[in-house]
Amino acid sequence: MSATVILPLVSHGLEIVVHLARGTPELLVSILASASLTVLSTSFNVFAMRRGALTTGEGRHAIVTASTRRRYNRQITSGQHQTRCK
Repeated sequence: MSATVILPLVSHGLEIVVHLARGTPELLVSILASASLTVLSTSFNVFAMRRGALTTGEGRHAIVTASTRRRYNRQITSGQHQTRCK
């Protein structure tokens, strides 16, 4: 939750300050669009990591080969949770 709430609040809070200082037109619309994209992409990353993809450490693999990408696609689309590393 902190990744999908606190991260956008902090980063977009700084973004608002910069845009206010520069006089950006349609500030509210642009900040809402930017924050929405941040929440969406962060949510997907958390979703994928909970299934063992996009993580590092023992037993994890880089996304460099076609077989590895296919395995990650199966992990993400199957809905199976990967157990956490100890």
